[in-house]
Amino acid sequence: MRHHRAFGLALESLDVVVVDDSRPMQAILRSILHGCRVARVRCFDSAEDALVAMAVEPPHLAIIDWRMKPTSGLKLVRTMRQAKAGALALVPVILVTAHPTLRLIRHAILCGIQSVIAKPFAPNTLVTRILSILADDRRFDLDETGSFFHLEGTLRLLATQKTRWNALRGLPEDDDTLVLGTPSERRRPPAEVPYRPHPVAPDPHLADPYRPADGQGAAASGSRSAFAAVRRRSDDRATGQAGAEAP
Repeated sequence: MRHHRAFGLALESLDVVVVDDSRPMQAILRSILHGCRVARVRCFDSAEDALVAMAVEPPHLAIIDWRMKPTSGLKLVRTMRQAKAGALALVPVILVTAHPTLRLIRHAILCGIQSVIAKPFAPNTLVTRILSILADDRRFDLDETGSFFHLEGTLRLLATQKTRWNALRGLPEDDDTLVLGTPSERRRPPAEVPYRPHPVAPDPHLADPYRPADGQGAAASGSRSAFAAVRRRSDDRATGQAGAEAP
């Protein structure tokens, strides 16, 4: 069992790799890290380029975006956690995503990711997470097959969340499927997590902002008719007065 590469280091001595296919997001992360006096920041647009560079010079910490093409952030981390990756397998990872679903967090933990941050986030949030990782004394250990590294106490960490997550969704307290997955899922690296946005029912009132709400159509129609009648009478009186005053 071994500590991760950033354990016990000072913030100012870190070599950090940022992997994100968004240049604006790269600039934001680079600005935050430079503001913390981080020694070195390397940014990459794709997982493939980052993997090649990190294999030559393993960083102390990696900040990786989830949704990238063609290789996602989770797939990159699974490649890093292979036993044959050498020192790269011990690099701690912060996963950045705009869709921090329960399923994604479970897969991230099983992949050996130390922290998940939801976009958008404050600079202080990122700095706090980095400092917590520097003090994280959990060790990496090989799984039963000897092929992948995982963090010490991963299943125990997921189990502590089981009761709360199941309660929020009305599942039985002893239901482990949602949190831990099936027994076969626990023995192998998790598969890719597809992005499935929550369905949102269309709002029929958005297409026509002047459409009255249900139950108010008749009342609104009656009000418009009454207003039109009053206006016609006013116009008639005005026309009559103008005709009488004419020479």
